[in-house]
Amino acid sequence: MIAPRRSLWDSPHEAVDLALDLLELQSDDVVYDIGCGDGRFVVEAALRSGAHCVGIEIEEKRAEEARQRVKKANVEDLVQIRCENALTMSTLSEATAVYLYLVPRGLRLLLPELIQNYASKPRRIVTYMSPFPEISYSVKRFVTPSHQPNAKWPLFLYTIPRATSSVSVKKQSSGQGYKIK
Repeated sequence: MIAPRRSLWDSPHEAVDLALDLLELQSDDVVYDIGCGDGRFVVEAALRSGAHCVGIEIEEKRAEEARQRVKKANVEDLVQIRCENALTMSTLSEATAVYLYLVPRGLRLLLPELIQNYASKPRRIVTYMSPFPEISYSVKRFVTPSHQPNAKWPLFLYTIPRATSSVSVKKQSSGQGYKIK
């Protein structure tokens, strides 16, 4: 399990809004939401920015729910929903922005793909609730969902440098995680 699935937890609208603000999407971005659930993030990203968006969802019922949301919002030309396992999916190389609401184990499993295989533009990644255990974030913000007025949940922004021959990623043997140069 890589996503919080004991019950179906969708990102609250307040978290989606803040994540989109942090990502600063442009129309030339390619946005991925891994574990997209009902598709609310990719639909809102497409509506706000005109960017091409891809939602990855392992559960067919949830993927179909996301497709219906895409259709209702009339953004079929910008949003694609794929029902597949994030751990065995095709490459993320085209993604310039990624949104993740996953458990720490899921973040850890996806990290190598996220930091090694990416487009020539710097990649921005926002995680909701959990940070990557192995790399430092550049911004941390909090959101208070309307249905939890006493809660403050974190979002973390990461910026991965543009892909060049000088970028290297190495798993450190000391258990300190990954080093990005």
